[in-house]
Amino acid sequence: MIMRKIYVLFLAVLLASATLAAQTTTVWNPAANPTSTGLWTEADNWTDGLADGDFKVVFNVPDAIECVLDDTISITKLVQGDGGYGSTIRIVQDGVLTTTGGWSAVAWTDTAVMVVDTGGVVTFGEHLWLGWTETSFGTLILNGGTVNVTQMFGTAFEGGGGKGETYVKSGVLNLNGLHPSQS
Repeated sequence: MIMRKIYVLFLAVLLASATLAAQTTTVWNPAANPTSTGLWTEADNWTDGLADGDFKVVFNVPDAIECVLDDTISITKLVQGDGGYGSTIRIVQDGVLTTTGGWSAVAWTDTAVMVVDTGGVVTFGEHLWLGWTETSFGTLILNGGTVNVTQMFGTAFEGGGGKGETYVKSGVLNLNGLHPSQS
């Protein structure tokens, strides 16, 4: 019986420590990389190394160049325009971006653009907010690519006052949730 209690206690401590593990936040800052070509996969374009894995990825550096993704990347959360200009992310042929947890935003508190070109795929593991606060303006452009939103999609959701535009020039926009008045 004592061994069983120790085992249960060990599992509880293990789960608690896994839950408390801090998620790393990294910021797109290609100006700090003098040889930047604007590719997502250049580790020196990020404040905390290559943004792939358990990362909250933030775009908020003024005048940052466009970020181009041409590889497969999985992150926890994406927030463009989080306290500053959100720049442009372009997902090109063979570029695959997947978020795995929590909401993501294109234009959380500031302007941001996401472009998904032919052969590019973005899958949001939960919600996608396109323009949240009254100071934000988000633009999502599909130029032949695919965007999947597995939970709610919304602009100024819950009365945040933000604005957003979605252009499906060609490609596929798969939405799981679209609230009739709040999206």
